[in-house]
Amino acid sequence: IGGSFLKVDKLVGGNIIFYVCVEDIDKYLKKVKELGGKVIKDKESIGVGYKALFEDPEGNLVGLYMPILPI
Repeated sequence: IGGSFLKVDKLVGGNIIFYVCVEDIDKYLKKVKELGGKVIKDKESIGVGYKALFEDPEGNLVGLYMPILPI
């Protein structure tokens, strides 16, 4: 379990974003698109791993996190 607080210039979506830890962000972003979701922020490096944001078909904002070290 982990977490962080980040200073942002502009909020995208709600105030709280839940992140799900996955083994392969690219695989899950592809599945998001196939199931009608929308990628909001593509995979980006954050030093200890990678993160991405997507919106599900109901408009909920969800984060994906993939650590550098295997899960």
